[in-house]
Amino acid sequence: MRPVFLVPVLAVVCSCKGPMAKIEAVRDGLASDEVSQVKSATDGFPVCQEPFTVLPEKGCFGEIAAAFGSKSGFNGKAPDQASAATVALVVVRERRGDWFSNADAWLGAMRTGKGAGIDALRLAVARQMAAAAPDVGKAVNEEKDTLPLMLAIGNAVPGACATYTALASGIEDKALPVEMMPDHSACVQKDLARKDGPGGTYGRGLFRAAEGALALWKETAAALREGLAAMGGRPRQTVEAKLGAIDEATKKVTLKKVARDDAGLIKEMADLHGDAGVPLDGKTKPDAGARAR
Repeated sequence: MRPVFLVPVLAVVCSCKGPMAKIEAVRDGLASDEVSQVKSATDGFPVCQEPFTVLPEKGCFGEIAAAFGSKSGFNGKAPDQASAATVALVVVRERRGDWFSNADAWLGAMRTGKGAGIDALRLAVARQMAAAAPDVGKAVNEEKDTLPLMLAIGNAVPGACATYTALASGIEDKALPVEMMPDHSACVQKDLARKDGPGGTYGRGLFRAAEGALALWKETAAALREGLAAMGGRPRQTVEAKLGAIDEATKKVTLKKVARDDAGLIKEMADLHGDAGVPLDGKTKPDAGARAR
């Protein structure tokens, strides 16, 4: 009689596979300590690659969200389960948290969100932060030593400021667009103003950027810990275990303190405005050659 009932039973099991099945599979894979299970859970989805020919929200992020069953594409403002799973996938597979914008949206989701996609997001971020712990949990007294820290945080935290990974890639501060320079970047300033940051006017240069990245790291760790209340089972156990390594790194990290050089900043701004043909004093005539460069 078993062969008679085998096909109907299988049909019932398969019919239970709904739109959330792929999201749940990613969540369960990320909750595992087996590398093979993590890889298996994250294989087979569209891949994001730079340079982006269109905004990733309209390109590969949307394609991944659709693969997770989304009918409305990727949503980075009010994250749904498919969008959260998309971030989880990219953070683990591409290791590029900085590809996403709006860090506060993802922090909010990790703090209080519920569902398989949000759990996958927490798991992905916790895994990458724990892996980054050796690069974060140490004394940093030289500018060159800020780079691994900023790279680790930029890779692990969704919505991390692109300034961090740009500097970590070897691009010099002065070679960045003005809006990405540590002293002028809006997202660096915002991170510095976070609960555990030294304030938006703190410091200059690489150490200013590193302090911003560290403040984001600390707020992300706090969001993960708060989010444990919305989790259960193996996913919660895995995030809790990863938080042990994250908290240990947070205790160990120290950054050299630097003062803000306002005179130097004013000179730099004057030079930048002069290159653009827009003098700060409002009196000197713009240099036509500067405008043409």
